[in-house]
Amino acid sequence: RQAEIDSIDKHYNLGNEFYEAWLDSSMTYSSAVFTEETTNLTAAQREKYRRLAHLAGLEAGDHVLEVGCGWGGFAEFAATEIGCHVTGLTLSTEQAEYARDRLKRAGVDDRTEIKLLDFRNETGRYDKIVSIEMIESIPASLWPPLFEMMSRSLQPGGRVSMQAITIADDLYDSLLQRDDFISKHIFPGGALPSISRLRELANSNGL
Repeated sequence: RQAEIDSIDKHYNLGNEFYEAWLDSSMTYSSAVFTEETTNLTAAQREKYRRLAHLAGLEAGDHVLEVGCGWGGFAEFAATEIGCHVTGLTLSTEQAEYARDRLKRAGVDDRTEIKLLDFRNETGRYDKIVSIEMIESIPASLWPPLFEMMSRSLQPGGRVSMQAITIADDLYDSLLQRDDFISKHIFPGGALPSISRLRELANSNGL
């Protein structure tokens, strides 16, 4: 567990001011979705949130688990725009502090909770689960526990919506064999999954 915490310290605990200098105003650190209607990055990030919420089938009153909640952008969207109750998980003290403050300012701190918690220790049950570009930041050895946790945490009939940076299937095995630029400088200690690997993990856990 200490290795994962050390990786978070190297990356997400660099300081909120550092990330504020180059992220959009929603402090969203993941790929946006641009359409003909989205004219700037902030709008494109909201479009991404909207699509993930639609894929998960989020409805007012749902209790949603967000695995890897970042600075709280999706939690704020789901709570304010849809009326969900959101529990977010992070290992970053910087992110947790920022997210709690933003959700309080948004007036939804009564419907949101940010937990400084290793996802393997999550014991709650949720109507829906969302994870946005979190899986790449952890080593491949932790992917099975991640999917196992999501499976046991999901209420019957619930859905998981995940966004991930992936690598082509034919490059996946060779990627895991080397210490490349991404794992050293972009996601320290992490790895990129392939679509086939994600399907295997989902299927083996009944998702």
